Amino acid sequence: MEKFSLEKWLQDKSRKVVTRDGREVRIICWDAKDSKPIVALVLTRSISRRGFDELTINYFNDGTYYGGGVNEDSLDLFFADEDESEDERIRKALIQGLSELRTCFPTCPTFGGVEVEDILDWLDKKSEQKPADKVEPKFHEGDWIISDTVNKDYQICKIIGIKDGNYTIESIYGYKGYNQFEEFDNVYRLWTIQDAKDGNVLVNGSNIFIFSNLSSTRVMGYCHINLDDGRFYDDKGKNECFGLIDAVFTPTTKEQYFLLFQKMKEAGYEWDAEKKELKKIEANSIWSEDDEAFLYEAIYAVKNFFKGCAQDELVHWLKSLYESKGKNNRSLYESKGKNNRTDYRC
Repeated sequence: MEKFSLEKWLQDKSRKVVTRDGREVRIICWDAKDSKPIVALVLTRSISRRGFDELTINYFNDGTYYGGGVNEDSLDLFFADEDESEDERIRKALIQGLSELRTCFPTCPTFGGVEVEDILDWLDKKSEQKPADKVEPKFHEGDWIISDTVNKDYQICKIIGIKDGNYTIESIYGYKGYNQFEEFDNVYRLWTIQDAKDGNVLVNGSNIFIFSNLSSTRVMGYCHINLDDGRFYDDKGKNECFGLIDAVFTPTTKEQYFLLFQKMKEAGYEWDAEKKELKKIEANSIWSEDDEAFLYEAIYAVKNFFKGCAQDELVHWLKSLYESKGKNNRSLYESKGKNNRTDYRC
């Protein structure tokens, strides 16, 4: 516990004050005309008919009962630990309760065969066992972090949970992990827009976009989808700006990433990651003239060189192949059929 200081207490009178042995204290005056100007009400160790009583005690400005720092006393004042654990509060409550019981009933019974004095001694020793220093997390839930040294699968991650000294993380590829604070705090740092590379997929507000570059203080992109209207927009050559560098930009989750490319494909576009280009998908026929020419040659060969069941099965397969792949070229098929004098309906 921190030693009491009148100067510090006057700066923040809401700070809880206790005695060295953990009793609650209420300061009611701090400028009394006395060598001990602090007047406080201190909870007693005895139980009366009215419950716990309070004693009026005067203190020096440093919170000591005797002053001068020569003699320590159980009544000396301290600031209570603000981050005191639940275990510590229970321990102190047990000490206070058992002490009061011992005062009122000197011949009180044992508890589970253990004397009250032994229980109090054990509780006192527990107070001497200082808990390990609490490690505060470097990052917070929702933060995006990046490392230059870890495996690519976990190079960029989002903190999705913090509990019991561990982070729960999810990478941009959808991989999840569970790691201690120290393990991550030493190798990761917060992701910023300065970490974005040409071709990365980012999010800003309702826009999911493919990042291009930083133009002065502006963030530029190739294309995007707007989550409000669900539409895909080709921003090529439009000098599209998605905000200033001090706006909130983050990498995408796996779901956001695939949503962009799904909408892109539906709009008839594809992304060339190597050339960093957005391209219009050409409506090419899946059945070429060479494919069709080969079909007729195959049918002709089957009719002339195969006999019996094998011939019928192969012809049927070739016909079904045409039906599924070549219907868009029916006029071309008919002309080639006449020229080659091959009858498809054999």
